[in-house]
Amino acid sequence: MFFGPQSWIIFIVAMGLGLLTQSYVNSAYRRSSKQQLPPNLTGAAVARRVLDAEGLHQVGIEMTPGKLTDHFDPRANVLRLSEDVYRGAHLAAAGVAAHEAGHAAQHADGFAPARLRMSLVPVANLGSQSGPLLVMVGLFLGYGSTFSTMLMVHR
Repeated sequence: MFFGPQSWIIFIVAMGLGLLTQSYVNSAYRRSSKQQLPPNLTGAAVARRVLDAEGLHQVGIEMTPGKLTDHFDPRANVLRLSEDVYRGAHLAAAGVAAHEAGHAAQHADGFAPARLRMSLVPVANLGSQSGPLLVMVGLFLGYGSTFSTMLMVHR
């Protein structure tokens, strides 16, 4: 069988670990969102301070839709922060913004692991967007080949 019991176990464990990780990140973000920063210190302001301290005055900062969709885009040389991080005056916003500004600093320094990570982002995005479709195709092809094998055996 193409998609046997071992494959199901691996699939279920992988999905479970992914869900647990996502749950942990969201929980930590919610907890840190309750700790307020000084007035007028938002995620965008923290990112700007980090970028300026690194001499990266040319890196722009933009707001992007979604929740925790924050990222540094090296092609456009811009830091994109989700609305809650961009406008947020809480510890979670500062942490996420500083983290993303750190990616810009790594890129500017030519840090090899950051270059490798950036080169893998398009592949990872493609995989995450097409993943559900590929799973369905895999299941269909797996069961299809099992079904055709059963037909051959019964002839």
